[in-house]
Amino acid sequence: MSHQLPAILFLLPLFAAISMPVVCLKHRHWSQPISVAILAAMVLVSILNLHNVIHHGEVRYVFSGWTAPLGIEWVADGLASVILVLVSALSLLGVVFAGATSPKGLGGLIVHYHTLILLLVSSMTGIVFAGDLFNLFVFLEVAAISSYALIGVAGGRALFAAFRYLILGTLGASLFLLGVSYLYAVTGTLNMSDMVDKLPLLLSSKALAGGLLFMFIGLGIKMALVPFHSWLPEAYTYAPDSISPILASLVTKVALLAWVRIIYWVFNASIIINGIPILLLVEVVGALAAVIGASLALAQRNIKMMFAYGGISHIGIILIDQFLRQHFIKILDSVDQGMTTVDSEREELSFDHTELGAFIAEKSNFAEPIIVAIRYHHTPDEYEGPHQAMLDVVTVANYLASRQGIGSLGSKTFTVPSDQVYSRLGMKKDQLEEIWSQLEPTLDSAATLASL
Repeated sequence: MSHQLPAILFLLPLFAAISMPVVCLKHRHWSQPISVAILAAMVLVSILNLHNVIHHGEVRYVFSGWTAPLGIEWVADGLASVILVLVSALSLLGVVFAGATSPKGLGGLIVHYHTLILLLVSSMTGIVFAGDLFNLFVFLEVAAISSYALIGVAGGRALFAAFRYLILGTLGASLFLLGVSYLYAVTGTLNMSDMVDKLPLLLSSKALAGGLLFMFIGLGIKMALVPFHSWLPEAYTYAPDSISPILASLVTKVALLAWVRIIYWVFNASIIINGIPILLLVEVVGALAAVIGASLALAQRNIKMMFAYGGISHIGIILIDQFLRQHFIKILDSVDQGMTTVDSEREELSFDHTELGAFIAEKSNFAEPIIVAIRYHHTPDEYEGPHQAMLDVVTVANYLASRQGIGSLGSKTFTVPSDQVYSRLGMKKDQLEEIWSQLEPTLDSAATLASL
């Protein structure tokens, strides 16, 4: 039975969406309770599925007995199972919230309204579980069509926002499908697991690089990545209040999940950096999205528009992480080998967190003592100025925190305060060790209490 849970998660909202227009033909007010019941059941089943994956490993579900790569395969691994819990829970909250805020005056359309929500949830389930690129495309389109209709259901300016979303969404879908066709032409398969074994020998293929680029642009439109974001602010603003939370929390994020799947599951991110440097483009576009989205959010007066641009910024931040993750892993490896955090950062990035933190603090108009403490807390002897005493205290506090494993990335090599620091503070190393002997049990007790 546990092996069937991925299929059950998909079929619950799908069958409810198909049957709702008939069941609620004469009792339109049943549509909202039915949606709530189905999504509540999805939450429970998704938790059971996550529990099963944690204890028994990933589940590969094949349809009609046709095994991959010929058949359709769904993969319920740890990431997909966690995402499904979030999708079902957030959808449930959105539908419960819709009880008080669904568009007034819909009349008989209220049944279609809840039908579309369930169809959207079903398609997002397919996106999360899809094990091949073509089915991923199909479910992306079903989710997009449901979203177009849900945005436009309020009428008025929402119709224009939905139409704009439809035009750009169709362009994104076309580019994604074009990219899929390129990969199919190169590898001869659409199954993601089957592609994994074939791609390492094909990294020099221009068709492969072009296909990956088309897929990125197509999904970039779906996830409202700068500069393809123009559809999202109006769609969020003019959509019904009950739909905006679902769109913001789920629709663009499952497109982002699809991209992460392709990069880290089909391809290998480190191979792509060296063989097909598309992650360099992702980093640049992500940085632009993070900055532009945040700047535009701060300039808004409409709260929904502000959240929309904030979401665009968050997408950019997540994409930046895809590239910087490799650098961070190397920094952690250096720390494990005994380097200090600062030295490992300088070796990998050519700068460290003190320089970056001081720059941000200065641009944010922080007080000068705070900027000094951030910039020189690892190198207090390099500073000469009126805030020396405070800097020395921060340096010693940072050393004690690092000894306790707080904020040191696990490094066992610390920046030890120099004799000059002790001299300026009028204390000896023995006194600091005495302070530590009194402080360590307190910190251990606090850690034990926090873990309860």
